[in-house]
Amino acid sequence: MRLTLLCGLVVSFASLLSGCASIVHGSSQDISVSSDPPGATVRTADGGTFTTPCKITMKRNKDQVLAVTKDGYQTQQVQISSVLAGAVAGNIIFGGIIGGAVDAATGAAWRLEPEAIAVTLIALRPGEAAAPASFSPLTPQQRLANLENLKKTGNISAEDYEASKKVIEEEIKRQQSASSGASGS
Repeated sequence: MRLTLLCGLVVSFASLLSGCASIVHGSSQDISVSSDPPGATVRTADGGTFTTPCKITMKRNKDQVLAVTKDGYQTQQVQISSVLAGAVAGNIIFGGIIGGAVDAATGAAWRLEPEAIAVTLIALRPGEAAAPASFSPLTPQQRLANLENLKKTGNISAEDYEASKKVIEEEIKRQQSASSGASGS
């Protein structure tokens, strides 16, 4: 009887924690963007347009690219990396597979880095035109390089780096398997 009651309490407690990061962090995150000089236009890949200084609410579950432009200045591209949050392991331990699945599906298992962006715009030389913004997705190798930079600058912990690196490396393996399977047929 005691064992049944204990098991019931454990299952009830675990179900309360399922999707914990979804509840605590949500599936989106605010990113602060400032520029020198201020008043620059910030565009997102999904068509959003903002003026610096600003806060942009972005989905956590994918890398993001911002284009910062201002008349008379070069276009600056800013990469924002989606990093696996360290709390995910705890959520899986305490919230079970369901909690981890909920957080992964909603994007709450991730966080965006850097959270605050300060862009110094570079004046165009006479006769020079600003390059158009490109929102092409980064390759997994480029994402690994960005992740390494975030670790070097102290924006992410070693644990978050390793967890995110593992996810990207698994993506590379899947792509290689798919391309070798396609070329072998």
